[in-house]
Amino acid sequence: MTMISPAGNSAALAILRSGSQVSAIDFLHSPVFKASSDAVAAAIFNAIAGIRDFQKEFSDSYDAAMKRGATLGGIHPDNAKHIALADLIIKHRESFPPEEFTIHTDLPEEASITTTIPSVAAMKGEIFKEEIAEKQAAFDAEIAAAEASPDPAAVKLNALSQVVKVLVLDDAEPVATLLENSPPKPEELAKPFAA
Repeated sequence: MTMISPAGNSAALAILRSGSQVSAIDFLHSPVFKASSDAVAAAIFNAIAGIRDFQKEFSDSYDAAMKRGATLGGIHPDNAKHIALADLIIKHRESFPPEEFTIHTDLPEEASITTTIPSVAAMKGEIFKEEIAEKQAAFDAEIAAAEASPDPAAVKLNALSQVVKVLVLDDAEPVATLLENSPPKPEELAKPFAA
């Protein structure tokens, strides 16, 4: 059995205890969580309480944050809960208050974390900019490909392969069939070959 001293190892203990599902509702009611206003805090609570899948997403995001934090030397559980809440709000921005607001979490040793959640309008603008940039990049790549000069050797090889295909492969009778069906006439054999 592994023994961990509680002194200085709160992150390690939290990781071991994180096997059970954490509650977003409990975190929102904890004394360490604050929002920019009571109205915003109530709206966040109502949104999470009203949509069942949000609790699972919060818990999954919390577990992922704890695992990432463990690889970096540890993370306090309240810090991971804050990250999970911010991720959930940004992912489902339309379900939360539309204006810009902040969420704040007090951490041990007088540390804290504050995240500003952009307004719905600002996020839509950023998403629109990203979509336009992706479309422009794809368009620019198509134009560049169309304007690129082809490799002369590749053009020659392509032309030769098309000639061979037309002359030899398309609608051509096999050589053995030609020889069997029409033996050459002696006067044709006596003619010199003309190139």
